[in-house]
Amino acid sequence: MRNVLVTGVSMGLGHGFARALLEDGERVYGLSRREPEDLPGMIFRAMDLADFDAVPGELSRLLDGLSRLDLLILNAGVLGEIRDMRESPLADLKNVMDVNLWSNKVLLDAIFESGIVVTQVVAISSGAAVNGNRGWSGYSISKAAFLMMMKLYAAEASETHFSSFAPGL
Repeated sequence: MRNVLVTGVSMGLGHGFARALLEDGERVYGLSRREPEDLPGMIFRAMDLADFDAVPGELSRLLDGLSRLDLLILNAGVLGEIRDMRESPLADLKNVMDVNLWSNKVLLDAIFESGIVVTQVVAISSGAAVNGNRGWSGYSISKAAFLMMMKLYAAEASETHFSSFAPGL
């Protein structure tokens, strides 16, 4: 049985990942703002990943006693408002960056600092990281930065395998 942590399990891809992993008999640890009611057996902690100060403590409580994560799926994210860059308030762009980029740094740093060995990190990316589609301003920027951040962590943490996956619409 592998230990797997999935962020953003309340809906969408994260929910699907958690469900499939549970069905495969994996021990799944889930994080999201809202607890899904239909994932029995998942070890869950409600957390707003943009609350950077709370993340290390909440994560420590969730993973208490764990020495190894076989898989970490960084899936949580927000789209933000669809609008042109010049119409995008800086506060909105910062919020998207906080959730889609910086929360993952805080999460990874907390896990690595705890001494938990992480075998594989899968970063859920997007074609928006490279396509630059009009209107997807903050989301595109955050996902492009997220890809680079994963490359930097991969260069620094050679004991962990990092990969990014852009599943498409």
